[in-house]
Amino acid sequence: MYLTGGNTVLKLDALNPTPDVVEDFIRILHFQIRSYLKQKYGVVDIALSREASIHNFKWLREINALNEAEYKELIYELNTKDLL
Repeated sequence: MYLTGGNTVLKLDALNPTPDVVEDFIRILHFQIRSYLKQKYGVVDIALSREASIHNFKWLREINALNEAEYKELIYELNTKDLL
């Protein structure tokens, strides 16, 4: 597997590093991506429309960046914002 971007190409093959190390790297990379997206889009932003916010929250839920409790909390915050 080759990961490209910027000035570096990262080469991962089945033997070096070991498959377990490659799987751990991919798992951690996915976790970091989801965390970044959650931090960027998983907030109630008064500049966004209600529909755009709900779309973002549903998308984050679909990619497992938010769990169900976090999703419900954001919807609650959004509803509270709408009351103010």
